[in-house]
Formats: sequence, structure tokens, C-alpha cells
Amino acid sequence: LALCIKKEGNNWYGLSSSANNLLIRYNFGSNITNTPIATNLGNIGGKINGPRGVKIRVDNDTTIAIVCNYASKNIALVKSGTSLANTPSASNVLLINGFSGASNGVYGIDIIKDCDKWYGVALSDVNGLLYRVNFGTQLYDTIAQVDTLFANSALYGSGGEVELKYEGGEYKCFFVSNTGGGRIWYTNFGNKMSNVPSLPIAKSSLGTLSGLNIVSDSSRWFGVFPRNDNYLLKVITFVDKCSANPMVSTVTNPLGIQYSTAGTYKITLVATDSL
Repeated sequence: LALCIKKEGNNWYGLSSSANNLLIRYNFGSNITNTPIATNLGNIGGKINGPRGVKIRVDNDTTIAIVCNYASKNIALVKSGTSLANTPSASNVLLINGFSGASNGVYGIDIIKDCDKWYGVALSDVNGLLYRVNFGTQLYDTIAQVDTLFANSALYGSGGEVELKYEGGEYKCFFVSNTGGGRIWYTNFGNKMSNVPSLPIAKSSLGTLSGLNIVSDSSRWFGVFPRNDNYLLKVITFVDKCSANPMVSTVTNPLGIQYSTAGTYKITLVATDSL
């Protein structure tokens, strides 16, 4: 039902949920194009209940899978230790409740770190509830607090995947709703995930959507959306508001950067390893 891919060292791994309450791990080896070795991790601790969205994050060298439990209306945090290659035990699964009003369960979630705190945004199915989850300074912790941001079944019903992005000094959230022909909604938390976000606005009507991926190439942003109704992959290009030339530089002290008009502009510094 959902698949998340992550590179760990020289290996590529995937983790997916299935309709029969199972988590499946995929080991692609050193090349994502390899045929993966699939391992059925089972229903760990009996705490996987109607799984939908899956995300993987690393906190203090500990790999954690975040699984939306549609049937039990909560999320499961599955701890794998220092590597996804490890098989988590029942004692390494933590349930986060508090998604009040989610009559048809939690469908999608994304997780992001704001300074020293972890936050998530989750979406329920059918009744259109958008939640913020404050995990605190440790992702795998029982102190997580859940609050409802928006509730509108007429607009956000038949909810799907959620994506959080940090760009230009702002935390931005995109989510899928299949009410009204399939739409991508956008809300902005500003410079902190603890802020009251802006009222969601519909970006596009794209048909019945089954997924959501927001990706960037240099300073350009794209949305990639698989459709359920005609099995097509839809790609949209967001308006490029960056007038810098060049838009991206990899040198320590870039020179000669020009803008079309005078003013104050935000830049984003991205650090990566050798991957």
C-alpha cells in the first residue's frame, strides 16, 4: 500500500506496508536497479493495524519507521536500531494515539525536524482532518502531542499522502485529497513548525490520486503524482520565483550572482555527504 526508499551506507533499502497488516523490507544492495531481496517482517508486536503511509527517519543514529495505522487510528513507531537490516522486536514498537475524530483512520504522514524538535503532519481519510504531531526532541518517545489543525471533509476528504518541505526559510506542507476531483493542497507554517499554518489552498485538480512526491532540481520544484483512475503518472512544475543567475553554486564563496531586480533574497544552504 505504501513504499519508502532510503539509502544507508552503500545499500539501498525499502519498507512497505501491506493490506494484511505486514511490513515488508526490501534490500536492493548497492544499486537501486537491482532486484531486491524481500523480507517479511510480519506484524511486529501485533501493533500494525491496517497500515497505509510509511516514512523512515534517523534520530541519534537510530533508524525509525513511522507507519500510519488506518484501522486503529494511530501511528506506530518501529525502531530498527542502527540499521534497517536489523529485524525489530515487539518491544521496539511504540504507538502514538490522540488522533481524535479520525473516523476512518490515519492515512498519510510526513516527518521533519525543526531545530532540535521533530514534527509530523498527518491526514485522516474521509473526514478530512489534518493533524500536527509534536514528538519533542526525540522521535521515539511517548510524549508526542497531537493537535488538529484543520477539519473539512468537503474539501480535504478522501485524504492521502502528505509531504513536508523546508525551503526559503519556511516549512511547507502538501497533501492529497480526492474529494472534488483529486486536488493537491498547500499550507505554510512559516519559519517554525509550531506556528499556526496558513489556511490550505488547492494547487491543482489532477484526478484520482494514489500518491504524492514533491522534489526539487536546483531551485525548481516539481510534483509527481500517480493516478488511480487511468494509471498515469502526472508531473507538474511549480512556478519558479528564483531570478538568481546562477541559481545554484557549489563553490565556497560564489561570485557574480545576479538578480533581475534589486532587493533582499533568501538563500538555502544544503550540506550533503559523499552519496
